[in-house]
Amino acid sequence: ASFVMSRYSFPATTNTSVLGVLFMVMLIYLIMNVTSWLVFSVIFGRLLYNETTPTSSAYHSTTVTRWFTSIMLQKHIFTSPFRTVGSCWHANHFRLRGARIGKRFFCVHDIALIDAPFISIGDDVIVDYDADIRCHSFEDRQLKFSPVKIGNGARIMAAAKVARSDVGEGAVLRPSSVTWKGSNLEANRVYQGAPAGEACAFKP
Repeated sequence: ASFVMSRYSFPATTNTSVLGVLFMVMLIYLIMNVTSWLVFSVIFGRLLYNETTPTSSAYHSTTVTRWFTSIMLQKHIFTSPFRTVGSCWHANHFRLRGARIGKRFFCVHDIALIDAPFISIGDDVIVDYDADIRCHSFEDRQLKFSPVKIGNGARIMAAAKVARSDVGEGAVLRPSSVTWKGSNLEANRVYQGAPAGEACAFKP
């Protein structure tokens, strides 16, 4: 679409500055890239999959199709043209996808929130590289979702996975550790392992 529009707008460069045409063509590509991301990944993706999605659906249901399509649109097809990872703008990227995020959120993983509409994050939370938070599982021939809450000051370290579990305030999940549904992490404690178990408590 960008190519067709640029060729239609500037069919020849005989009487036009080459640099001017180059600038305008690049601008067209940028506008089309941002527009396609907003329309298909953000707006259409949110229509397909949002907080009103049923928390339990059969494998063959349209809910599974809509969820999978939304994830593919956001992760692989219409990816964000903005590289916000590790910046103060990264939280806004996830908010557009439905996540509720507090202040001073820091994350160095572009797709850390797998099921953004079901995730609520407090203030001063850190999600390290290759760590992620997911709210879904496939069990009993059903796709199931559970809301996940991450408390203030929690830290999800490198390659750690939070799956259908709440994380208390100040809790730490050490690198490569994994939680599973119902195994909530208590406040101000350190967890490690797969499945994650308590390693120690913070000293006052």
